Amino acid sequence: MSSIHLCGGSRGITVELSNDFYGLKGKNVSRITIHAPNGEQMKKFVSIFISALKRNGTSTTDIHKLMNMELSYENKNISEVVPAKYMWYSMPSYHANEKFKKSPSLFFFYINNSPKALKFIDDLGKHINVEITKATHYLWYPDRPSSLSPYKDQIWTTSKTINPKYPIYIISKGRYEKRYTSKYLEWANIPYKIVVEQEEYDKYAEVIDSKKILVLPKSYQRKDQGGIPARNFVLDHAKKSGAKRHWILDDNILDYRRNFNSSRVIVRSGVVFRVVEDYVDRYKNVMLAGHNYSMFVISQTLSPITFNTRVYSSILINNDIPFHWRGRYNEDTDLSLRVLKAGFPTVLFNAMVANKVATLSQKGGNTDTVYAVKNALYLKAKSLADQHPDVAIIKKRFGRIHHFVNYSKFKDLALEFRPGVESKLSHKDDNYGMKAVKGSFERKGEDAEEKEGKGRMRDDCGKMNWDTLCDEEECRKLEGSSSTEDFGDGY
Repeated sequence: MSSIHLCGGSRGITVELSNDFYGLKGKNVSRITIHAPNGEQMKKFVSIFISALKRNGTSTTDIHKLMNMELSYENKNISEVVPAKYMWYSMPSYHANEKFKKSPSLFFFYINNSPKALKFIDDLGKHINVEITKATHYLWYPDRPSSLSPYKDQIWTTSKTINPKYPIYIISKGRYEKRYTSKYLEWANIPYKIVVEQEEYDKYAEVIDSKKILVLPKSYQRKDQGGIPARNFVLDHAKKSGAKRHWILDDNILDYRRNFNSSRVIVRSGVVFRVVEDYVDRYKNVMLAGHNYSMFVISQTLSPITFNTRVYSSILINNDIPFHWRGRYNEDTDLSLRVLKAGFPTVLFNAMVANKVATLSQKGGNTDTVYAVKNALYLKAKSLADQHPDVAIIKKRFGRIHHFVNYSKFKDLALEFRPGVESKLSHKDDNYGMKAVKGSFERKGEDAEEKEGKGRMRDDCGKMNWDTLCDEEECRKLEGSSSTEDFGDGY
């Protein structure tokens, strides 16, 4: 470990440690996020961190840079802007915990999983009395105060049953044993249909009510297209049902959560879908909406929604959409971009989020099919760059290749109210009868061992540098790499 790279952010410092800190050579790169309850505790951690660097051979010059780096803990209070900017009227309360906002935010560091780096984190762990392993992605120093965990051992539920207005479909393959999404929906008493192939019907029927199972017709099965044919079957089925919209969910969603008061807490109610539906139904030009991933929504986020970006895995589709699913890889990003290019805004919810297992971290689905071929990750990124060369590029970062998408050209797409809707909106919150109660969503066996997907490896030092994309020859050197991370898109 010969060098470090530092950059400041509005809520802390990013520290990248590696022999090649910019390219981060090697396939195994970890991110650890440090949280501290106040500025003094963060300074103590930085002091311990610096001592560990010294003991493990980091240059004096680099340590001097870190010691003199200004720690910034400011967090602009924009809570009063939220309702007007996002038309968050007649919607559930949404704000950040004031104590959380006043605490220092994050101290990031990226490390290459070389023997030297692993020795460093082991040494650091001993000095803060925490075991740090390859699987550690975040920790508190010294401990997270109870005041910042107001909903510990609680869940959100509703005083009366609230079901989605539109049909929910899960597409599933080879996951009848784990069936994460359907387990959550069963626990939350939310109706759904699950689409499976005929060959696996009996396996699914052993654990799911057969009335909830739809068999994918042979005419829709294309082994070389992963789940895309099943998605098109769902779209066609939903249109024939006469529904205005439909939900299509991946089969690896552990649960759904409400992001509120700087806490992401599991919800046991169909309200997690109804809130999205009610908001979107106010507008006449929204074709795609859905839940952001819990891993991508930091607890201090004060934006209840993000406009005009990709929608993944938990998607509400207007059945008048002028497109079908296509291709082999990145079908959700491709569809999002086609919708945006056609002039339709998208809405991604941060107030209600999906807690999804990291892509490629379990068998079944596309893991054993389209991602099982040689060079799959390169082909995945290249397919999107070929489909959308004006906004998508292939980028080499953190020891692997992946795509980055520039959504800035769509930032001005505006939502259009349906006639008479805006004037009827109350400026008061509507919490849909939600209340926090004692409880949990108990997972057993392998389910209990599943971890929330890793966060996005975004460019914390600023906007994406479009000049550093890898050319095809460079990317081919990394074609054999693999990852269990879902990086998402650029910015």
